[in-house]
Amino acid sequence: MSGTLFDLRGTATAADSEADPVTEAPSPLVLGTERPLRPGSGVVLEANGTTIDVRGPAGSAFKVDTALLEATAPLIDLKGGASLTTSGSTVDLSLRAKVTSLGDALVKLDASTLTTAGHLVNVAGGSRLSVAGDLVRLANGSVLNVGVGVGGTLLNVSGGSIVSVGGALVGFSGATTP
Repeated sequence: MSGTLFDLRGTATAADSEADPVTEAPSPLVLGTERPLRPGSGVVLEANGTTIDVRGPAGSAFKVDTALLEATAPLIDLKGGASLTTSGSTVDLSLRAKVTSLGDALVKLDASTLTTAGHLVNVAGGSRLSVAGDLVRLANGSVLNVGVGVGGTLLNVSGGSIVSVGGALVGFSGATTP
């Protein structure tokens, strides 16, 4: 596939109602308020024993631009030997995006592989990411490859953006990484 699996865009904005998690001062952010996707209680992208390859300049699983996304389960849950490869940032909050994850992890792998040429999670352009659990959870020999080819990081935060992670950046349970 070329492009982005989930491209969530909005136009309406409002001042961020949450405080900065570090300074506890009011947030200076102006964030998207439209909800182009309203996931229920389940995972947004779940793959079991399949291969997903997202190519192209953007090459993301999720791109959120001036929009609001609230998830109660992981955004990405790979299991049973599933493989996800992206040529860009896997989760890309590009501009004034607000993503809240209340589940145990934003990205979850169980006996699976995720490979990204860019950042695993990119939070840019005055966006906010709030994760109640782990940013990434790896279990049962899962493999996470970040920045393959062009370079990238696990978590990139830029442009005055704010990130809050309640658990570990990476939680391991019998997992290995090369």
